[in-house]
Amino acid sequence: MKVFICWSFMVLCLTLPLAAGSITYTMTGDISGSLNGVDFSNAAFTFVLDGTTAGVASDGAGDLINEATSNSISIVGFASDEFTGGIDAYATPLLGDAGIVNSTESAGIVIANPGFVGWNLATSLGPLDASGGASIEGTLDTTLGVLAITDATNVSFGASTAAVPEPASVELVALSLLGIALCRRWVRG
Repeated sequence: MKVFICWSFMVLCLTLPLAAGSITYTMTGDISGSLNGVDFSNAAFTFVLDGTTAGVASDGAGDLINEATSNSISIVGFASDEFTGGIDAYATPLLGDAGIVNSTESAGIVIANPGFVGWNLATSLGPLDASGGASIEGTLDTTLGVLAITDATNVSFGASTAAVPEPASVELVALSLLGIALCRRWVRG
């Protein structure tokens, strides 16, 4: 009976869900447009969104979104900035599209590349370039004002997951080792 209880405890520890890992989405390239009414042309940009791998959700129409937990914007010629409102990493695995959007405003910048086909937004990928072109729609709100993108070139998009173990994983291993030690002691008498 003691052995059964010990093994049951071990199975329980190993089947507990692990906490979500972190993921960072990065889009780079050159864009033209305006920020808070100030025009710019072919300015190098970097958009970075941080999220969790468990945050990926389907919109029911074949699109995947992952709401950013934090974000940053860098456009040459402007101060550091952030998107305001809901900003999401976006992918359509069937079509091979991915990018950064504000789903509630139907705005953003999305690129096409066959490498995005089947991608689930929760694993590292790329960066992949816009071999299939870039699609720009609407305007995006930022802390510096409205960002209106009129053109985008040399655009790439990729994702990277954290390489370090999550605290929940370390805690689960420690709990399992403690369980093994206690079970061995308990079974021996």
